[in-house]
Amino acid sequence: SIYRASAYSGKTEHHASIKNPLSKDLDVMRANMLFPLLDIALYNHNRKRSDLKLFEFGKTYFKHHQGYDEINHLAVLLTGNRNKAHWQVKPGAYSIYFLKTVVDNIIAECRAGHHKLKWQPVSDDHLEVSMHLCTGKQEVARIGLVRKQIVKSFDLDGAVWYADVNLDVVEKIVKTDSVKINEPPKF
Repeated sequence: SIYRASAYSGKTEHHASIKNPLSKDLDVMRANMLFPLLDIALYNHNRKRSDLKLFEFGKTYFKHHQGYDEINHLAVLLTGNRNKAHWQVKPGAYSIYFLKTVVDNIIAECRAGHHKLKWQPVSDDHLEVSMHLCTGKQEVARIGLVRKQIVKSFDLDGAVWYADVNLDVVEKIVKTDSVKINEPPKF
């Protein structure tokens, strides 16, 4: 949950800084889930593993005038080919539709009502082609292609797809139907 402030370009007044950091490189609490996943992708890329499907459960932290916010996330990062080279199957690239299906399946497994949710295109500082899933004014998830300049700043190449699911919002919209348990048959 600790990260380096130098990775976050631009305004940092909303970042939760650590008053007595262990090192100069780890001086703020994590503000997004993307940069640590890109670090993991770089670690794997340096070891010749370029076809990656990564996920991480974690928290992000923000400072505002009333205090601090702590938000639970599920982040997914996809890069490289969807399947390995095989004589029957051609290696295929990921797309926003594949990532949208992954997020839709996660939401469906959480038993959240799809009738309230709507995908919409959105602009993002870190993502080029991006969409977000909303329920009313709350954002449930955001997906997209990571901007090329961010990918290059982490010494990566190729398309990197990213999804971020806000688990706190998902928890609020999950159907809380009562669970019925039947007695098992005796014979």
